[in-house]
Amino acid sequence: MIWDADFLYGPKNASGDDTYVLCEINASSTFAFPEHAMPAVAGAAIARIRDAKNRHARAHFR
Repeated sequence: MIWDADFLYGPKNASGDDTYVLCEINASSTFAFPEHAMPAVAGAAIARIRDAKNRHARAHFR
């Protein structure tokens, strides 16, 4: 389980908006799920990040 992620400001995008760069992730050292489930959990995390980026992009083109 990720319980803390630190971000730094990245370069401004083409619209002049702030961007962010992942700096550090702190995670639990115990696993609450079986090892074979990790790829599915990682895939779900990536999908949520993509969805959030798409929502953010659509909000700026309205």
